[in-house]
Amino acid sequence: MNNGKDADDLRRQLAAARASLSRDAQAVASDARTLVDWRHHLRAHPWLAVGGAAAVGFLLAPRRRRKSAANDVSPAQAAAQQAAPSTIEPPKARVMAASLATTVATMMLRQSASIAGQLALAWLENRKQRHQEMEPDSTFDDSRGAAAGRGG
Repeated sequence: MNNGKDADDLRRQLAAARASLSRDAQAVASDARTLVDWRHHLRAHPWLAVGGAAAVGFLLAPRRRRKSAANDVSPAQAAAQQAAPSTIEPPKARVMAASLATTVATMMLRQSASIAGQLALAWLENRKQRHQEMEPDSTFDDSRGAAAGRGG
């Protein structure tokens, strides 16, 4: 009889340990998701994000070069520069701004596509659940869509 009690106690302790381990694993997974979620950090530290953005902008912005004195250019170089056809290049700042805008637009497009996919999946799951609640004995057939289980 004592062995039966010990076995039951051991089973209860193991069940409690499994439940605790499951809760701990879920907590670790949730913490990991929060740790890599940039939106969470942006909401938690908005001024740090603004300061970081300003610092990155300062580092990426092209610096103005001081105009060199006319003495730095030899007469032969000056003549060659005047004789060579000049090619007009867009300013580096404009090119960098266009590149940054393209990158941001691409990121926004990807994020919106991801959100649209998640919303569509949630809508389909909701529709499937409502269909199963209305007709619990029929199964939802993805190949026939909402027409499944109507008898036709």
